[in-house]
Amino acid sequence: MSTPTWAAPSGAVPLVYPSLETLQGRETINTLRWSKADIDLGRLIQVLLLNRLMLPQPLYHVGAWANQTVVVPMFGLHVEQLYDQRFGRALDELQPWLGEAWVQITAGAVQREGVDLCVALGYDFGLPGRRVRRERFGRVWSEQRRTPR
Repeated sequence: MSTPTWAAPSGAVPLVYPSLETLQGRETINTLRWSKADIDLGRLIQVLLLNRLMLPQPLYHVGAWANQTVVVPMFGLHVEQLYDQRFGRALDELQPWLGEAWVQITAGAVQREGVDLCVALGYDFGLPGRRVRRERFGRVWSEQRRTPR
């Protein structure tokens, strides 16, 4: 199997894109907000996310940025398809679904990666009747008593 080559400079897009793909954001967004457009909403959001992570540009420069990287050939897009009004409409379409998309993407990532939320959030929910916040330097503070133990 041959590896595709692109004439455009790749930058870090090939390193960052697999992480975005693992989050399955495109699929989640397209499930929540299906579209008949030639570029689906999830793909447009991926292009915007890559731009924000790599070299943030105003919406009217994102198409030119994508054309200068591997984004356009990698996704099979044409630079003429990537214009500011399209990105603006995509963000407007996503806005009502943003909370649900965020929950689904985050929950999926936590489940796939096996993240222990008690550790990630710094809380120990194992104690009956009280919640304990773990602070820096190994101290544990009870939120009920407000005293170190």
